[in-house]
Amino acid sequence: IEEPAARNTAPAILLGCEFLRRKGASGRDVVVVTPSDHIVKDAAAFGEALSHAINAASAGYMTTLGIVPTRPDTGFGYIERAPCEDSPRGWHEATRFVEKPDQATAVEYIKSKNYFWNGGIFIFTLDTLYRELAHASPELYEAARKGYDYFLTNFDAVRPVAFDYAVMERAARVAMVELDAGWSDAGSWDALYDVLDKDVCGNSLTGDVVTDGAKNCLVDSRNRLTAIVDAEDLIIIDTPDALFISKRGSSQKVRGVVDILKKRGTGF
Repeated sequence: IEEPAARNTAPAILLGCEFLRRKGASGRDVVVVTPSDHIVKDAAAFGEALSHAINAASAGYMTTLGIVPTRPDTGFGYIERAPCEDSPRGWHEATRFVEKPDQATAVEYIKSKNYFWNGGIFIFTLDTLYRELAHASPELYEAARKGYDYFLTNFDAVRPVAFDYAVMERAARVAMVELDAGWSDAGSWDALYDVLDKDVCGNSLTGDVVTDGAKNCLVDSRNRLTAIVDAEDLIIIDTPDALFISKRGSSQKVRGVVDILKKRGTGF
């Protein structure tokens, strides 16, 4: 199914859930929500984590997978778990969700070993979702519970809100399962560079690209010839309507560029 307008993740997930209910899903059925632009290298470890998460969801928890962090990254939100040893159940109580931190805070999170990256993977039963949604976001609850057809027709009028804020941060019972499965968020060019194959100079090149002395660059140029000379640590993305260039490590700032273009009324 396709959302008719961008209303952030909570309305999108609820639209999917209402579609499942329309098709006969019961309140006890478990729903797994995963972003489409992530990479998981260890499928077995991912499957094991999901198995634990499904058990937690069946026990009445809103459940999420907490990615074991490999660095103090400021580009992710974090999940704090209750400080404890390994849980025999395979999951832990989640204490809170925190926004993207500054560098110093991220370093402290990693040292504590109680914070995990929030990868936006959620597992729950439909009964638990609607129970938590009713007290966390009653306006959204009322709109969704009128059924798939109504929700779809009135989707444009729904207030945009993230699922984390609308449900997870306010839920009474939240569980977290650790995920250590070679996970990568390929939602930015920097993250994509980390997982793509590279040549002996550390370059990842797609399309018609010539390099001379270039090192550790990501270049995607499928519409014309792009030549890179004596450049290092660049991201260059050439598309039919725009050319994007940034230092590696700064590609997420493209969102700020998009905001500027929107204010200019350029159609982005």
